[in-house]
Amino acid sequence: MYLNKLKLLFVTSLLLIMAACSSNSTAGDSQKENKGTTKQSKQQANKVVFSPNIYFAFDKSIIEPSQAAVLDKQVEKIKKEGIKKITIEGHTDSIGTTAYNIALGERRANATKKYLVQKGVDSNIIKIVSYGKSKPIESNDTSAGRAKNRRTVTLFK
Repeated sequence: MYLNKLKLLFVTSLLLIMAACSSNSTAGDSQKENKGTTKQSKQQANKVVFSPNIYFAFDKSIIEPSQAAVLDKQVEKIKKEGIKKITIEGHTDSIGTTAYNIALGERRANATKKYLVQKGVDSNIIKIVSYGKSKPIESNDTSAGRAKNRRTVTLFK
């Protein structure tokens, strides 16, 4: 409940800030926008592309056959587009200690990396990181939410 109130407060604050910024436009803003165009172009060159998540069973770091098909598509994309930088993020649900979940997230990221390498992806372009339970995408209050949080996320640059 507290988390939902905190999220609502955060979203409301962002909306108020965005509204305030849009109403304070000046003639000098167009010059700032032109300078920002170059910055945006550089950001687009470093664009991060998310691949579909790989999901794991509770307390496991084994790639399930249903998830292997998703990874096979990632391999195709990596090879076809000549992707040179990959980061694999390991995530867990909220059950367990922080230290345990960091280690589990790392095992999941390593399992994902191992699969990609076995399919021909250069291991030198893959970096792994574990966030454990610190970055959930769903509420950990339900089993369905926890299942969505047990994942790896593959980022292509």
